[in-house]
Amino acid sequence: MAAIIKLENVWKEYRLDGDLIFTALKTINLEIKTGELTAIIGPSGSGKSTLMHIIGLLDQPSKGKVIINNKDISHLTDDELSILRNEFVGFVFQQFNLINKLTVLENVMIPAIYCRKKTEINYKDNALKLLERFGLGSKINSYPNRISGGQQQRVAIVRALIMNPKMILADEPTGNLDSKTGKEIIELLRRLNKEENKTIVIVTHDPEIALLMEKTIKIKDGEIV
Repeated sequence: MAAIIKLENVWKEYRLDGDLIFTALKTINLEIKTGELTAIIGPSGSGKSTLMHIIGLLDQPSKGKVIINNKDISHLTDDELSILRNEFVGFVFQQFNLINKLTVLENVMIPAIYCRKKTEINYKDNALKLLERFGLGSKINSYPNRISGGQQQRVAIVRALIMNPKMILADEPTGNLDSKTGKEIIELLRRLNKEENKTIVIVTHDPEIALLMEKTIKIKDGEIV
């Protein structure tokens, strides 16, 4: 399997007051291959969220390279990076990040609305099919605060899938769910990986979730251990 994303000697530093520098990540070398089911695990403050932001193209390293499909992204403009991010990665967050003033269908359609690329794809049809597939067909006109937490997270997963990204990046996707619903969400992500060969990366502090993944990347004090 080819590497879908590769990090080479990546550092992330933040300048604090005066000349103080906080190093969130150092000497990170990793690659994630197409179709892999991967956990990034570490305690709070370990740097896993910073690593997620770099893998998800939400932030750039202070030093080192991020390579996607053999292409170094450091030379891309902000617009080019934004377009690549929209096509390359779908996000699932612990807090769901749904907009309560928008219906379920409208929430799912947000990434398509911000797509800057001309396409013949009918994203509304795709959204309706995905919502039906994930048991949300009767909720398309509901508002997020009127459905359960598990349903909200499934809406978030559908939203992450709407652009058919190469990778799904899930940040603590079970953190706001009870254990039963959390297991259902993890199983849903595993099925996406198995049935569609979708590359899935789950950021978690939960070792039980990590055990269900094919590969685990452990991070501590900003380094892979």
